[in-house]
Amino acid sequence: METITVHKHGPIFDGRASRAVTAYLDVATKKVAEEGVHIVRQQLQINIKHSTGYVESRVTTDRSNSGNAQVTGGGVIYGPWLEGVSTRNQATRFKGYHSFRKATALLQHRAADIAGPTLHQFLERMQ
Repeated sequence: METITVHKHGPIFDGRASRAVTAYLDVATKKVAEEGVHIVRQQLQINIKHSTGYVESRVTTDRSNSGNAQVTGGGVIYGPWLEGVSTRNQATRFKGYHSFRKATALLQHRAADIAGPTLHQFLERMQ
């Protein structure tokens, strides 16, 4: 009976590929979230006619333990009203600016373009 010996080596087996993917996902998530903050702030600046800058300054990213990132309004008490998701919007003519919804739609189209350019540097780590 003959014996076949298999030697495993390379980025998949020594962990380099896994580390590179994890690092890329972290950087890509951060970049997309930062662009989300930029878009929301831009939408608010366009819509709020006499802005003090307070609402825009409170828009930030929140990184959870699971590696996800969220763009939040920073707890501004009237943030839901400005977005249009408050019960108060149902009782008034003001239906909200929908800044976060607009940003979400834009990010869904732009995410690959935002995250893609950094991919090559992480692929190089896998060689």
